[in-house]
Amino acid sequence: MSLDAETLAWTEDFKLRLREAQIWCKRASATASRCGLWSEELEPYLEAAYAEVASERREQALSYVVETRRAALLRGHDDLPDTNGRLLFSHYEECTFSGESELESNGLFDTGDIPAWDLWIDLDLLRHGMYCWIPSQLVPLAEKAIEASFISNIYWADELTHPGAEALLEAGVLDRIGVPPAPRWGSRNGALLERNGLFERLKTLLRR
Repeated sequence: MSLDAETLAWTEDFKLRLREAQIWCKRASATASRCGLWSEELEPYLEAAYAEVASERREQALSYVVETRRAALLRGHDDLPDTNGRLLFSHYEECTFSGESELESNGLFDTGDIPAWDLWIDLDLLRHGMYCWIPSQLVPLAEKAIEASFISNIYWADELTHPGAEALLEAGVLDRIGVPPAPRWGSRNGALLERNGLFERLKTLLRR
């Protein structure tokens, strides 16, 4: 797979954002509050959960976090990133605001299935979801959020097969060695398929 110029530029910027998030997490987790990574310094001051605001406001909030984090890192000494962790993808447009991910992750996620803003990296190429960095010590909490998500809209990025993930794989950001891809949205395993089927039938009944 050969990346076009626009996609290649996106992956290069993604690598920089990822490195910055990794360095930030290494520096900030000891002093920030609420799961360690909802820092006041990066707070984008959203009027509601990220998934609830307009798309333009989402992009502004993400840009604010990335630019503020970058400026703060430039004021400090040059750290090496802690690369122990995993990339996560939240397909927030499918969120039902049911709160399971927030509860099960002990506040690492918000009610809109988005992790702490210190972890934000970038939106997907199609702008339907967000990539975030999950440090290794928070991976178990993220796993709980993934399993608790009623409609299965939170994924490890190395399990995805959509264009953004394929571009990151081609650019060397993702590695799928030993990782089975998720077959489609909302189908992590048989139990979730069954649960999603029940959910769809319930919605059909409510529409009658």
